[in-house]
Amino acid sequence: MHKIIFVLSFLLIFACTESGKQKENSGDTGKSETADSFNPPDAKLEFLEKLYDIQMDIIQNPSSRAHKEKYIYNAYFDENNTLISFGNARLTNPQSGEKIATPLLKRAAIVDAKRWATYGLLWLNNDFEPDFGKISEVHQGLTKELGSFNKGDSLVVALATKVR
Repeated sequence: MHKIIFVLSFLLIFACTESGKQKENSGDTGKSETADSFNPPDAKLEFLEKLYDIQMDIIQNPSSRAHKEKYIYNAYFDENNTLISFGNARLTNPQSGEKIATPLLKRAAIVDAKRWATYGLLWLNNDFEPDFGKISEVHQGLTKELGSFNKGDSLVVALATKVR
């Protein structure tokens, strides 16, 4: 129980720190681009749910180029310079069964989506390398939340990431 509380506290602190860094990073490029000027594609819930399933297939096949290509083919929007990724957070504590507070859930899911965005951006620029599970970095660039939905015992957050 203490470990889970510690991990959730760490994620919350990390997410708050990351939020400040994201604001700083968007200004570091010398461009006046802000979240308001970032217009990701409109995505309907049905599309997001199917794309989420494609992303999750990679977990079962972490070195499969075909799975990574299918994900990028569906998740990358060249006309918007946008990559869509998803993050998960469990709705309840697996040991106690207690519900986890929504703000913590959302932050954890966003951090996970940013980790997936890091993979997607690497796959776009590095011939689909590295395999899933090989990095722990979290993308720090410009993002916008597209929506969220529950899947099984998890909250899923869809995140659009500005590619360039």
